Amino acid sequence: MAIRKLRNPKIIGGAEINAIVDKEELYGQGGMFAHVRLAKGEVVNWHIHNGEVDYYYILSGTGIYTDADGSENTVVAGDVCTIIPGDGHAIRNEAEETLEFIALVLYCK
Repeated sequence: MAIRKLRNPKIIGGAEINAIVDKEELYGQGGMFAHVRLAKGEVVNWHIHNGEVDYYYILSGTGIYTDADGSENTVVAGDVCTIIPGDGHAIRNEAEETLEFIALVLYCK
């Protein structure tokens, strides 16, 4: 068993991304397992997942999730967003409260 302290997050665009485990610790099975924070006005821009599935588990706050078909849905704590291989998505925070979620990206073989 290993216990590690929180590391300094990476800032990508406006997203604060703190890896729960490093990519190497996913043993070739995935690209990300992270705690993500979006302050008001911040966004994870539209992107497509080829050869991988992405899950967002919303921890707190309220976000606007853009699905593969372009529809926008409000997401709140307890919601799970599933992005299947070949689909795109985006998420943004328009609320005062910071939007926090877990992002898990797994490779499809």
